[in-house]
Amino acid sequence: YPGIVIDTESDSCPKCAQVLSNDEIIVGWTPCASKEYQTTCPSCKHKFVPKFSVSCKNPEFVGSQGKGTTLFCDYLSPWVL
Repeated sequence: YPGIVIDTESDSCPKCAQVLSNDEIIVGWTPCASKEYQTTCPSCKHKFVPKFSVSCKNPEFVGSQGKGTTLFCDYLSPWVL
């Protein structure tokens, strides 16, 4: 899709609401943990599954709530994949 935008820089901790950068999400993953889906918030140490979003101006793009909406995905550690 032309005009696709992938946003990995705006997820926030559900406990303290701190917005985590891509680097902070990556640092919060446990290395070599293939069954660990969570990252750790650097501010409050809360563990949660981070998300990223994919959006597109094309009206045929199908997101999380149907055509024309943003798609929200779990942002998983490469160790899990």
